[in-house]
Amino acid sequence: MDEQFDIQVSDVTKKEFTQAGSEMIRGLVGPAFLAVAVVTIVIMMFLGDYSLKAFLPPFVIVGALLLLAWMMVGRGYKDFPKDITFSYLIDVEGWQLTVGEESANIDWQDTAKLVVRSQVVLLYNEDNRSNILPRRCLTDHQLEQMRAWFQISRPAYRLRQRERAQAWRNEHRQKREQS
Repeated sequence: MDEQFDIQVSDVTKKEFTQAGSEMIRGLVGPAFLAVAVVTIVIMMFLGDYSLKAFLPPFVIVGALLLLAWMMVGRGYKDFPKDITFSYLIDVEGWQLTVGEESANIDWQDTAKLVVRSQVVLLYNEDNRSNILPRRCLTDHQLEQMRAWFQISRPAYRLRQRERAQAWRNEHRQKREQS
């Protein structure tokens, strides 16, 4: 018989909320500094100024902006609803998130990412939309089973992404041909 996990979450701690929010910022750090490095090098080559004085300010600015974003995540916890209970029903087919009277079913093959951190597990149903599941609500067995179901679904997920990309290309090709 297939396993099914019914997980009830009655609260999210500030530490869990901050770690979940910081995940987005973590994904921005590398690309932001890479973009700044390329632009800075191009400007330095154009100006012929290779001093630290010309190199450092753009990196300090990007670092300050990322720090500000991280601080805003921490402050966002104030607006997070404290009196709401949500539940996950997780099985081999996928997961269902229920918040109040609203419910959403997501197949594993529609799950873009599964990110496991020390405090939270993030289930992404789109590349930029994550659903927080406090890790304290899961047993080690449940977490490993979720990882296994997620990994098994990867070929179907990649196939679906290729089909969507092809459909998008075909649609835009038809629009170009019509104009």
